[in-house]
Amino acid sequence: MQRVMILFALLLLNTKQVSPQNTIGIPKIINFSHEQMSAGTQNWAIDQDRFGTMYVANNRGLITYNGKEWKLFRLPHKTIARSVLVHSSGKIFVGGQDEFGYFFPDESGTLKFHSLNQLVPDNEKEFGDVWNIVAQNHIVFFRTGSRIFVYDGKYIKSYEAKTGSEWANMSSCFGKIYACDFQNTLFQYISGKFLPAASSTSGIGNVRNILEYGKDSMMITTLKSGIFIYTGSKFYQLPIDKKIISSQIYSSAKINDEMYALGTVSNGVYFINKNGYTIRHISASNGLSNNIVLSVFIDKEKNIWTGLDDGLSLINSNSAFQYIHVGVNSTIASYAINVFKNNLYIGTSDGLFFSKLTKPAKEDLSFSQGSFEKIPGTDGQVWSLESIGNKLFMGHHEGAFIIDKELTSIFHNGAWIFRKLPGKNIVTGSYKGLYFIKGQDSNLSIFNHYHQDVESLRFVEIDSVNRTIWASHPIRGIYKFSTDSSLQQIRSMELLDSKAGLPSDLENFVFKIDSRVIFATQKGIYLYNFKTKRFSPHPEFIFNVGKMPIFYLRQDSDNKIWFVTDNKVAVLDRRMNKVTFLPELTDKLVAGFNYIYPLNNKNIFFGSNSGVIHLNYDLYNALESSPEILFNKIISIGAGKDSLIHNGYFISNHIITAKQAEENIPELPPNNNSIHFEYASSNYINNSNVQYAYKLEGFDTEWSEWSVKNEKDYTNLPHGRYIFKVKAKNNLRKESPEIAYSFSIRPFWYQTVLANIIYAIFFILAIFAVIRGVRRKLIRERKKFEKEQQQMKYLHELEIEHNEREIINLKNQNLETEIKYKNKELATITMNLYKRSRLLTKLREDITSASKKLSEKEQRKDLTKVIKLISETEKQNNDWEQFSMHFDDVHNNFLKRMKENYPELTPADLKICAYLKINLSSKEIAQILSISLKGVEIARYRLRKKLNLPTGVNLVSFLNEV
Repeated sequence: MQRVMILFALLLLNTKQVSPQNTIGIPKIINFSHEQMSAGTQNWAIDQDRFGTMYVANNRGLITYNGKEWKLFRLPHKTIARSVLVHSSGKIFVGGQDEFGYFFPDESGTLKFHSLNQLVPDNEKEFGDVWNIVAQNHIVFFRTGSRIFVYDGKYIKSYEAKTGSEWANMSSCFGKIYACDFQNTLFQYISGKFLPAASSTSGIGNVRNILEYGKDSMMITTLKSGIFIYTGSKFYQLPIDKKIISSQIYSSAKINDEMYALGTVSNGVYFINKNGYTIRHISASNGLSNNIVLSVFIDKEKNIWTGLDDGLSLINSNSAFQYIHVGVNSTIASYAINVFKNNLYIGTSDGLFFSKLTKPAKEDLSFSQGSFEKIPGTDGQVWSLESIGNKLFMGHHEGAFIIDKELTSIFHNGAWIFRKLPGKNIVTGSYKGLYFIKGQDSNLSIFNHYHQDVESLRFVEIDSVNRTIWASHPIRGIYKFSTDSSLQQIRSMELLDSKAGLPSDLENFVFKIDSRVIFATQKGIYLYNFKTKRFSPHPEFIFNVGKMPIFYLRQDSDNKIWFVTDNKVAVLDRRMNKVTFLPELTDKLVAGFNYIYPLNNKNIFFGSNSGVIHLNYDLYNALESSPEILFNKIISIGAGKDSLIHNGYFISNHIITAKQAEENIPELPPNNNSIHFEYASSNYINNSNVQYAYKLEGFDTEWSEWSVKNEKDYTNLPHGRYIFKVKAKNNLRKESPEIAYSFSIRPFWYQTVLANIIYAIFFILAIFAVIRGVRRKLIRERKKFEKEQQQMKYLHELEIEHNEREIINLKNQNLETEIKYKNKELATITMNLYKRSRLLTKLREDITSASKKLSEKEQRKDLTKVIKLISETEKQNNDWEQFSMHFDDVHNNFLKRMKENYPELTPADLKICAYLKINLSSKEIAQILSISLKGVEIARYRLRKKLNLPTGVNLVSFLNEV
């Protein structure tokens, strides 16, 4: 039944000419030159693995791309790579010239080529180019011009084309393998054989591809004959635009059940629906790098990769963003947009353009088909478009106009903006103040023009409740116009700035939210209080917009607020109280003239530096999934040389895995303790919107801050085991699962367990050695101390002895001094005694002489008594005894010792010894003893004899030593 319905539909379509139309919106296109890819110019086939990595069969070999780096892998003999297929086993099969095989990563994750040519018989090895590769379960098919080689994992079997023909195509469709030769025969691989699948294929021509169509039919694309549908028994031609046929379909791919992409030889890519109707055409004229499309591939995100004759182009056909250009010159900036009476109007710096919409406003208008026309008389700068009532007003550099069947001028002075007043009146902000326009029908007239003390007013809003018209100038400040009750006459004007509470005198703008006038400033959104006559922060927006500088904002019908801050575009979802930034639009809007036109959730228009950017916000939220992340490469850096330890693939038991296997955790030498990590997201379209956070377990304590940087270096890591973790996040705050890479760094030999044991042994031995050394030292120190003590004792004793000697000497000196003193006293006493004795003798003699002369007896008797008394006194005089006693006390019993030692000494001799001892001279001795000086000398001589003194010995010295 399905096949009958398809046949009926095709018959109906064949009855009318299909008219090609292009969509007004063109998706984002990213072009990669062969210089960027470090590759050859031509790209013959494209595929993708389950991790998102892209593979391209290129003139120089196999090219891989993961969003971070292009890598080239050469085939043997550096041949061209014509075909590529990523198999479910993880093997990347590649066909070249006289060569086919597969790439598979080694233990480090680097792709290595494994040739299958050795399984091909020698007589079949010159098979030329392998043009395409398909698979059926574990069986892989390689098509060359002359043969199809079938590889079952162990063996290769070849199938030669019919005599006189070659294989033109081979495809996989509904899990079955089909092939066509140049004789237009369609074959199917069944039970190890290629058997004819259709009885008649005449008129089909050079088959280029076979795609699934419907539930059980096939779409067959040909190089020059167009497209055919095979329902299982018959072929029917699909009606398509003749331009597609003349452009020659070289490659094709199924996007979804409703749409197909056709790559042509000379005119880029055509997008058709299943009925053959052209939906969109992308070529070099609207974004493709060139028109020769050698291959087409649909990736997991439904983006379209086109392999070109020179480079690659990535078409973001499934994107929520589309780009609308009014003409060939796509650099025209757009300043105003409006959908009015089923037309899309775009005001540019080169006039006003419009396009008739082929879709209702509730659908995505970027897929409306048509082209733009310029409205005559609108040349020059268009500033605004406002639909008020049933009319479309245009603010233009030349004045204010109504856009209808004819261009109607309202006034000829530059007009910025239009705002509806109560009733049927309109106020316009112009280059010179405010214009008040009466009526909204065909009879419009200006009834008031206020321009006193005001300048150009680009932003104007109406506050009917407070009978105020607000306007702003980005340099002057905020104008407050107080009006009458009808808002038709201005009664007063105030220019408000920071003195009234605004955070700055500059960059203040007036807008309207929830029918209430608000003010966008450099520090958030403000309100005006008519009671205090001051501005203050808006309480609702403090917690979401905060103090962001706001340059433009607009509320949509869904109560969301779109705004511009620092050349970034964001939307505030007030129901979720969430601000979402749109990095795709950063720096894209016209600086200073930001414009957003939110028609509905499927149609948000942005005036940009190059045309108009269209956003389907519903699709944006639905499409944006969590980003994927993978490691690009990991390098260990050391003093010797760098080592690539991971090159993008994890292997376990000869299978590519998503995670690192335990047995593949590298152990790095201690010198290679600096690690360089590179990682990437396979979000190829919005790669710049992805941010990354990382953490090295074993080193970092917390995750890093989010950053767009997709590489990280760690230097001079200590030995140990580490796990590097990284995750990605897109602008909608959706995070990827984290990926991890484990590694360990060996310790230096002096940091190993054995070294630590040796250190411990040495430490213990060292302790014992130290103890022993300490003991020895203690012994030495004790001996030294004892020796020092002995020495100190000896010195002390010497010092004591010296001190004692000094004391003795001092005592001796004192004693000697005392002796000298006492000897002197003795001598003095002796002399005094001598003198007294002489005096008494003299007195006695004189008195005796005198008494003899006296005549009277009584007088002589008295003198005799005196003489007798003197004589008795002389007799009683014991001077010597007293002297000798004192002398012995002074001289330590000198006389006694002399008497004991020399018994023959007489008292006279002892007196001589005593007098010599006290240093009396011979003369003094003679006087004391009442003898002559010679008598003293004789006495001394006799004394020497008795003492047995030799001639050379001094008598006095001898006596002093006794």
